Amino acid sequence: MRQRLDGVTATLAPRQAPQSQLCGCTYLVRRFWTVASATFSFELIFVLFLFAGRFKADPRLLWVPVDITALFFGLSVVVGFWILLRRGFRVSRKSFFLALLAVLFVTWVLVSLLWTPGHIYARQKSLFIATLTLWPFLACALIIAPDKRRLRRFFIVLALFTIWLVLETTQQIPSAGTVFRRMWPA
Repeated sequence: MRQRLDGVTATLAPRQAPQSQLCGCTYLVRRFWTVASATFSFELIFVLFLFAGRFKADPRLLWVPVDITALFFGLSVVVGFWILLRRGFRVSRKSFFLALLAVLFVTWVLVSLLWTPGHIYARQKSLFIATLTLWPFLACALIIAPDKRRLRRFFIVLALFTIWLVLETTQQIPSAGTVFRRMWPA
């Protein structure tokens, strides 16, 4: 379609229907996929790993036959590796330097095992730093921070879990005993 405006001939593209006017079925499928991909995302698994210590103490989850921290750690590592593989292991310069600093720190921790007097305790803590502490740092630097959608999703999931834990803790205050009564006298 051609239209003349102030002496200039312009070609107008045919107008497309807005998202809300698409077939109801297509719109619902797209909306469902958006919600499902946000719900079952790397960020959710990662936040579950970060909050795993809190879940271990929950009596409702005593039926889980494996260590929850190990479960979500393994899941988040596998999914994170898959994301990096899908990206072709391309990372930004800033992310690379952050990851390099974290790896250098872990290397220093492991080298310091050579002269430490407390071998058993030091080995256990070094293993924790090399796995449970290094992985969250690398995941944030290499996977979450470079992508604005992932960063937004991470903060939303983190906020939702934090609100949920605050609500549960608030419900438990009346039955907590004398500790809270001393803090907030009636």
